[in-house]
Amino acid sequence: MKRTTPIAWTEHTVNFWWGCTKVSPACTHCYAETLGKLFGPRLFNEPVLWGAGKPRFERLEAARAECLKFQRQAHESGKPILVFVNSMSDWLDDEVPIDWLAYLLETLHRCPNVRFQLLTKRPENWKQRVTLANINGIEDGGITFEWVTSGTAPQNLWIGTTVENQDYANKRIPLLLKIPAKVRFLSCEPLLGPIDFTTPLLNAKFAVCENQVESILQGNLPELPWIDWVIAGGESGGKSRPTHPDWFRSLRYQCENHSIPFFFKQWGDYIEAGPNSEHLPITKTYKADTSLDVTMLKAMAILTGNTLDGVKHEAFPQV
Repeated sequence: MKRTTPIAWTEHTVNFWWGCTKVSPACTHCYAETLGKLFGPRLFNEPVLWGAGKPRFERLEAARAECLKFQRQAHESGKPILVFVNSMSDWLDDEVPIDWLAYLLETLHRCPNVRFQLLTKRPENWKQRVTLANINGIEDGGITFEWVTSGTAPQNLWIGTTVENQDYANKRIPLLLKIPAKVRFLSCEPLLGPIDFTTPLLNAKFAVCENQVESILQGNLPELPWIDWVIAGGESGGKSRPTHPDWFRSLRYQCENHSIPFFFKQWGDYIEAGPNSEHLPITKTYKADTSLDVTMLKAMAILTGNTLDGVKHEAFPQV
């Protein structure tokens, strides 16, 4: 089955609802907000507007039908399919009716041969929202109750969070690590500052060990939380912000150092001045860091490409 989305780290997208509220700097130039205004009138008879108190627009039955189609295809082919869930919203948005989330989770539970990628900027909402979804009716039970109470991770769910700079890495990584998941991943897109994700990871490991000293001394080693995948990319669009190339390189180095798959999605609209940019139609020059004498050139994301130091990095978790 051919990919149906330009998002390079997945194969398909499915949206149970559209609409969201901006919660951090990564949201400033949200592509989904732009698409909501553009396609909302055709799909929902009015624009989908972002913001607190703005309506979310559901398409639950259509999304379930799409997921079940993916399940049939994956089952028949014997090959799992990757699906990014709610690219036009946040699945842990607490302004969404809880029965919508219950419907979403129950649908994913019906599709064990599909690997669903769920990305959120609200990992702090996971336990409360999933618990409420369980209370409000999972039709054939199990997925949410065991997920919260016993830490049994659904085997077909990959859970990720967006970390655009160090501040949000410090806030969101520890919260992500508390969510049981087959795969945990970071989306560093748009990357708006340097990120050391190693320190929050190691701090989380130490915290687990400190809380289970007696058990460890008895030979019972705890399962230590970890990150299984890192995606990085620059921003695109009319008001895009540049990413210093060394921020990408730092993420790549940390991934290599800890054997974590690294996926470099795109430069975005800005690319480092050099041999790879000589052929591009440049519209703007930006001095990212005068102390390092780095010059970023603005073209278009479709032209700047996805090679970092001449190499494509498109690794996926091996699960």
